[in-house]
Amino acid sequence: MLNWENPWIIEENKEKGHVMAMPYNDINTNDVCPNKILLNGEWCFNYKMGQEVYGESSLITVPSLWQLKGYGKPYYLAFDYPPALSKKKKEIPKINHELQEYGLYKRTFNVPSDWLDDRVYLHFEGVKSAFEVYINNEKVGYSQGSMTPAEFSIDQYLNESDNTITVEVYRYSDGTYLEDQDMWFLSGIFRDVYIYREKEVCLRDFYLTSKFDENYINATLTVQYELLGESQYELEVHMDHDVFVIEDDKNKGSQSFEIDSPKHWTAETPNLYEIKLVLKIDGEIQSVKSIEFGFRDIELKDTKLLVNGKKILLKGVNRHDFDPETAWTVPDYRYAQDLSIMKQNNINAIRCSHYPNDLRFYEACNKYGFYVMDEADVETHGVRRKNVPGNNPKWKDAVVDRMERMVLRDRNYSCIFMWSLGNEAGYGENFSHMKQAALKLDQMRAFHYEGDYDLSVSDVLSRMYTTPQVLERIGRKERIKINAISNVMNQLIADDKPLEPEWYQDKPVILCEYAHAMENSLGNFKEYMDVFDRYDNLAGGFIWDFVDQAIKVTENDQVKYLYGGDFGEDKTHGYFCANGIVDCDR
Repeated sequence: MLNWENPWIIEENKEKGHVMAMPYNDINTNDVCPNKILLNGEWCFNYKMGQEVYGESSLITVPSLWQLKGYGKPYYLAFDYPPALSKKKKEIPKINHELQEYGLYKRTFNVPSDWLDDRVYLHFEGVKSAFEVYINNEKVGYSQGSMTPAEFSIDQYLNESDNTITVEVYRYSDGTYLEDQDMWFLSGIFRDVYIYREKEVCLRDFYLTSKFDENYINATLTVQYELLGESQYELEVHMDHDVFVIEDDKNKGSQSFEIDSPKHWTAETPNLYEIKLVLKIDGEIQSVKSIEFGFRDIELKDTKLLVNGKKILLKGVNRHDFDPETAWTVPDYRYAQDLSIMKQNNINAIRCSHYPNDLRFYEACNKYGFYVMDEADVETHGVRRKNVPGNNPKWKDAVVDRMERMVLRDRNYSCIFMWSLGNEAGYGENFSHMKQAALKLDQMRAFHYEGDYDLSVSDVLSRMYTTPQVLERIGRKERIKINAISNVMNQLIADDKPLEPEWYQDKPVILCEYAHAMENSLGNFKEYMDVFDRYDNLAGGFIWDFVDQAIKVTENDQVKYLYGGDFGEDKTHGYFCANGIVDCDR
């Protein structure tokens, strides 16, 4: 069985997840990192479908999506799969090999000679949907899970010069069944690719947390750290003019420090401190890694969502990481533009719908000040009632891996106030496995999952498209029944769940989607806001959604914005991708 059709195989030789912080050689981390080489740019590219032989090589820009470069067709489907994927319960996962698409990427690169005695890693920030990678014609590994990084140790494969990297990307994989979000089905190397160097003894991972005292004045900063290599070392923690020193010879550890009156981080006051971790051996700097960190406490208490002890109301939007010309390869200026538009419109919260975004998004949210719900790349809308992932053991490793990699990559971002286990993926034991795995990595945030039928996993009550009238009843903590029609619809496509008061009497309530911004809609906001303000247990919600997903093309000097069905595809949900409060061009 091929890797891309086998749910038991989700990776080969892939490094485990960790914080992404580049190693600098000295305390000045404002310069270009000397230990990182970006591999973006022009790559040789070959495309084929099914059993075809790869055609002639052309050039393609990395990062990009190959459907936007003239290879294959984009599919827009809100709750279904492209024709290549079977939805028959007994066949899942089954991919039509004649409809499978392949992209073969190749380029050469060199590394400085002094890198060859150190650890060298090859890092892909995002590849859709699965891929194998080779260095100098030797297989390095395999990866799936499109929206979190894939990293491989490659120092053993490198030559002194003229190294060749080859990447074979598969448009569809068993992982595609877990990536049925309301968005375009596209493929390719769509985020940055680079190599970087670490010393033999290196700071591999770290996790910073803080906790205020009962008056929210002074705070405790805790540093958890993990090293590779064995040596007696010092780890200096630099913050403002303070330097805290950890002396150790163990590969893992944790130490806490008292911080007097740090400035608070909130969406309104996004105060950040640059914290640098300096690794030394015998007084000599091995590496310096830095991160922007905000001191803030997130608590669920007395049915309220609290930030630094104060109740907040989420005035949020769902947001796809999307640009009309480059899709998921989002240019830098879009992040500043999107967040500026949100600030102008009194939006203070963003739900990552429905996958982890590019790291630049979280860096910008830290800086601008937004409460972010980070969501695992798990949606099985088209087959969620077919035990995918449900209680099915064949999907356990895949969904747990996606959760762990998101948390390990993103847990240092102060803007993230809550983890989400995914979206519209049904329910079952695998969601409990996801939460338990994440709790081992982060105990400082609560968990969200709208599909939790009886609130046995979710720490908040989450609803979609609840009317103001029903929301009022939830604010009063009443029993919510469903009628016979809703019960039938729930077996098909709906999620109008009943509620017992004891399930949610101690939980904040969030509308993870409401006010569907399509056509002549987006009204009734006074009615919603009045109810939000009336009840302490109502924590607000997220509009669906922020920006239209139209694809911009220019033909004969005429600009066109294309939706589902405009590419001659035989299966589509049309212009249902136009749900934004702003157009795709913002």
